[in-house]
Amino acid sequence: MSRPLLLSLVASLLIACTGGSLGSDASPEGLTGETSEAAPADAVPEAAPDTVSDAPPDEPHPTTSCDQIGKAPMGTDPTIAAPTGVATDGNLVFVTDPAGGAVLLYTSTLTFVQRYAGFDGAMPGGSFEPYGIAVDGKAIYVTDTNGGNGRVLKATPSGLFVKAWGDGEGGDPDLVKPYGLAVADDTVYVADAANGSVYAFSSQGTLLRVVSQGVLQQPVALAVTGTQLLVADAGAGEVVALPTAGGEPVRLDLDGELDEPVGVAVDGDRVLVSDRGASRLVKGTLQDTFLGWCGGEGSGGGQLSRPRSLVVLDGNVFLADYGNKRLVKIHP
Repeated sequence: MSRPLLLSLVASLLIACTGGSLGSDASPEGLTGETSEAAPADAVPEAAPDTVSDAPPDEPHPTTSCDQIGKAPMGTDPTIAAPTGVATDGNLVFVTDPAGGAVLLYTSTLTFVQRYAGFDGAMPGGSFEPYGIAVDGKAIYVTDTNGGNGRVLKATPSGLFVKAWGDGEGGDPDLVKPYGLAVADDTVYVADAANGSVYAFSSQGTLLRVVSQGVLQQPVALAVTGTQLLVADAGAGEVVALPTAGGEPVRLDLDGELDEPVGVAVDGDRVLVSDRGASRLVKGTLQDTFLGWCGGEGSGGGQLSRPRSLVVLDGNVFLADYGNKRLVKIHP
């Protein structure tokens, strides 16, 4: 057999055994196809939906109904047209009703005590439209919207008028919508929702300092805790902690759970916020941790409607349930 014929025969036998061509003409499509269909070595399989939860195991479980243990008015008590401010002297609960032009007093068991339709004495003229309120056992302070001409009124615990300020005269700020009010250590803090400012006055009405200006959008409620002033900023949808002696503000949004906060109170290391936009009471910590909420729009027991201010007394929350024209007592 000639050499060329022998080589040709060997090549044919090799091709038949391998089932394909040789050399650079070999096709890689088979391996490529297998690689693209196979899962990568580091791929993470999907968790079974019935065994794995999206929520962290320690996430709080909010309730949807407040633990309401009382409400006012009751029976023949004077009606409340539109409650906004709530405060306590450690004994009584004070409620402002600007639409009714009155301040109403209740015991901690919601027994009606007294109604002030203005304060006795030489109180300046104008309508009496008390919105915010703060008490310290020595005096009653109310922010009076007075038909658009804002002012602060001070009275004795028995309802005798003492002083008014905030009309822009004598170096006073010209208050327009002084909604928020708090008092601590003879210092009276006032939040003006119209210009986004918070002022500190002496108990005699002398302006001590501007606590905040240009930082807040619509401050409507205040609470003092230690060296901080908590501000419910309805416009920004958050609670802002302002150092009372000055310094950088700290913003709390409680994991984005606040819609339109209009009331704030402190209970130990917890912060309680009334949310007008969502008609609920939101609970969190001063470290900006969301703990839960209760309420929801409605008039039933445990429901709220556009709530306003709130205060804590003996471990219970007293809240101005504005839309339902009542004061409610809630176990938080």
